[in-house]
Amino acid sequence: MKVLFRLKNLWLKEKGQSIVEYGLLVGLSSVIGVIAVTIFREKLEELFIKLVEVLSL
Repeated sequence: MKVLFRLKNLWLKEKGQSIVEYGLLVGLSSVIGVIAVTIFREKLEELFIKLVEVLSL
């Protein structure tokens, strides 16, 4: 019984770790996205303006 209890605890600990890892990846991806948009803001504005002009024809 002790072996099953230890295996169950090991499984739960790993599952909790993977959730934290996914959370960190999502957070890091969000920060990188915000930084990228901030850096390329002017280029993105030009791109969207040209896109609107092309689509409005």
